[in-house]
Amino acid sequence: MLFAVLIVAAGASVAADGFVTSLTAGPADDVRRTWLVRDRERVHRALSGSRLLFFLFAGATTPPLWRDSGPELIAALVLLLLVCGAAETFARTIGATRADGPSAWLSGWAAFITLLATPIVVVMEKIEHGLSSTFPVAKLDADADDVAAEQFLDVVAAEADVTGKEKTLLEGAFSLGETQVQEVMTPRVELIAMERDTPWSEVIDRFRSSAHSRLPVYKVRIDDVIGVLYVKDLLADILEDAEPHGGWISRMRPAFYIPPTKPIDALLREFRSQRTHIAIVMDEYGGTAGIVTIEDILEEIVGEIDDEHDSESERQFESRNNREFWVTGRITLDELSETVGVDITSDEVGTVGGLIMERLGRVPRAGEQLQIDGFRVVVEQVRRRQVLRVYFERLAPVADATADDEAKG
Repeated sequence: MLFAVLIVAAGASVAADGFVTSLTAGPADDVRRTWLVRDRERVHRALSGSRLLFFLFAGATTPPLWRDSGPELIAALVLLLLVCGAAETFARTIGATRADGPSAWLSGWAAFITLLATPIVVVMEKIEHGLSSTFPVAKLDADADDVAAEQFLDVVAAEADVTGKEKTLLEGAFSLGETQVQEVMTPRVELIAMERDTPWSEVIDRFRSSAHSRLPVYKVRIDDVIGVLYVKDLLADILEDAEPHGGWISRMRPAFYIPPTKPIDALLREFRSQRTHIAIVMDEYGGTAGIVTIEDILEEIVGEIDDEHDSESERQFESRNNREFWVTGRITLDELSETVGVDITSDEVGTVGGLIMERLGRVPRAGEQLQIDGFRVVVEQVRRRQVLRVYFERLAPVADATADDEAKG
């Protein structure tokens, strides 16, 4: 009996460990979840230690096994390992699913074990810190890693005879780990969402007018996103021309919350494991910063993906004769620099719209002009104080500008 209880307890620690691994930031009022995410490393240590102790105690509670010798002892040990391994595999699978049912008791078990083990874990952390100070370990040079990655890409491009587009794909794939969600997300001001109390008669019209297949659902304010509604989940109800039993809100799926600093390669893995294509990006105050979809990540790899719903003004950038460029206010200064071939930077802002506001010192009006780093810049479209579309005209041809730079040098 005691053996079974200890195996179940060890399995609970394994399941809770898997659950905490896949746990992401949620609403600010979820205190337990916020604590588990913030102290994830300490929680992992506590759960790993408890799992080991439970398995050891389980083995110690079977003294008849240790009185055997020879083949009987070996068979008993193999059986014990199989039982422990099966329990761990089953428990880890439960924890990784993060289903609504077990999530409450998994988070509760993780919190309970962590609180019990905190004194021991703190002592171990002090010892680890002391050892690392006494015997320092050389840290990896991030710049050296970047150089190595660039050299690898150059070697692949040279040896494999890849085309320009193929090299762009390689560079996009390699940059996933360096790119954060906040760099590719749709910001809050551009969100199209649906209020929870929207009448059924307006729900389909909202999907039709937005041309989106998924819409966030919020309570009263956009900061209170409670789920995501998929139009495909409403198809049967649309065909029957009747509101679902329990209201359209019963078709809503749970929201997946993430921080803006999450690397998009990690997000792509979570999209795959959770079988979802959209995440709600939360700011540091628990509000909604924006949304990110799997399409946003794919565009980071393959470039802009235009569909039949993208208007001309929504495309990230266009160019003509390497002299004229049209860009959106959302694209980053790094993307702009790569597009126009000139390094345009700012210490304060990261997008074209932000750069124009910084240079003018105010919100621009449509039609305003200014000069930025050898370009005539025209603000073509502004909506609700947001810069939507900007025109860049190179004031001097690239060849002439290069010659002037060499003459100055």
